[in-house]
Amino acid sequence: HGRPPMYDRRRYKKNARIQLAGHWLTFALLTLLCTLITSALTFAKDAPVSSTCRLAFAVISIAISGILQTAYCAVALERKKGTSGPLFNDFLTGLSRWLTATLGAFWFTLWAMLWCCLFVIPGIVKAISYSQMFFIIAEYPDINADKALGISKLMTHGHKADIAAHALSFIPWLLLSAATCGIALFWVTPYFTQSYANAYHEMKEEAVRSGRLSYEDFKD
Repeated sequence: HGRPPMYDRRRYKKNARIQLAGHWLTFALLTLLCTLITSALTFAKDAPVSSTCRLAFAVISIAISGILQTAYCAVALERKKGTSGPLFNDFLTGLSRWLTATLGAFWFTLWAMLWCCLFVIPGIVKAISYSQMFFIIAEYPDINADKALGISKLMTHGHKADIAAHALSFIPWLLLSAATCGIALFWVTPYFTQSYANAYHEMKEEAVRSGRLSYEDFKD
């Protein structure tokens, strides 16, 4: 057998389906929990209140979204490792990274917005470049947000188009979600995240093999 392609989204998605087998219900419940929380924050942000309150809700929304995303990534990473412990425990472990996740969410949002001020495309490119940050925070509890963002940029070097194509491959599933009034999202979201957890793992290993990173870089 030859060496697999550097970024094989079909294999990542196939492995995700295998890794999620027997765990779909738990992932659906976690997805529901995250959806209810973010929806409540969105409702509060759009409520007829003062501009100061809207700003406060927007700030809180960014922080909570980062925390939930990190916790969700922690669960997906454990499924990638094949551990058999309760997924809700992995979610709670991810939540314990709340401070770094919050700082990471603000850092991510700030830089993505600054790049979007130039043009939309550079903003999208930078968002892809920073896209592995929450996986890094979820896997390495002692790392700081700024360092996680820098490592994400090194990991995604040469793979930004691959990551974008990976996301675009889920368009049919998103259309299905729209057709089912969002119900299919409880299946699509775990599938999407788990496939990206597989991609994250291989990009990290490739970055280490190539010398762009070392395992010491993941320590604070």
